[in-house]
Amino acid sequence: MDKGILYFCFDNEDFSYSKILNRSSQYAIKNLQLPITVVTDKNTADKFTFDCDKVFVDADKKNVRSYKNKKVKWYNMERNMAYDLSPYNKTILMDVDYFCYTDYIKQISESAGDFLVHKDVHDCAGYTVSDKHDIIIPMVWATVCVFTKCNKNKQLFEFIKFIKENYSYYKRMYRIKNQNFRNDYAFAIALHQMHGFVNDGFYIPNAMCQLDQRATLLEVKDNGVVFEKNGERITVEQDIHLLNKEFFNA
Repeated sequence: MDKGILYFCFDNEDFSYSKILNRSSQYAIKNLQLPITVVTDKNTADKFTFDCDKVFVDADKKNVRSYKNKKVKWYNMERNMAYDLSPYNKTILMDVDYFCYTDYIKQISESAGDFLVHKDVHDCAGYTVSDKHDIIIPMVWATVCVFTKCNKNKQLFEFIKFIKENYSYYKRMYRIKNQNFRNDYAFAIALHQMHGFVNDGFYIPNAMCQLDQRATLLEVKDNGVVFEKNGERITVEQDIHLLNKEFFNA
């Protein structure tokens, strides 16, 4: 197939990511108008309420993350398999908590770039994005990326897989502060090395909009989201990465 959306989605004991995807996929279907494939497991897939193709894999369940001052399960270590598992010639790879309120990512996917990813993040609630300083090379965010099927990207994803398998070594080399595995860092390292230690030519031009997990998310509407800051209701009507998991798991 020419073009489509690829998600990775695995429920765990702490959060139902299928609930988040059931909501975010509505807007991807409406605004991107592309077929969807989800890499998942049978238990999670049984909860999907939207039409998609499914690829079943066993998630690596060792990874955890810090979320609101506690450790929670985080099944996110399969993204290096995206190239092999995607059925599309051009793939829009997205986190399940990224909400497409416009067709911007589809427009970006029609550019000439073989691989595109965000290098900057803007938090709409004004929180400082501190994790970009937790690695000594320029950060990228693997929340959304666009890639074509070509030999260069096949090698890139093989290198990301190698980094994941040898993450303790790369974590020391690049002075990564976080102890858990993050795709953001693995992608940043692979791109940095494969592009001759020059970070250029593979960036989505705008900063990715996100809402920090510390913000109070009030509503997810058909045209945007509403959150509260200092007693004020603020509406954001653009593509956005929503980090507050409790809202969807209530």
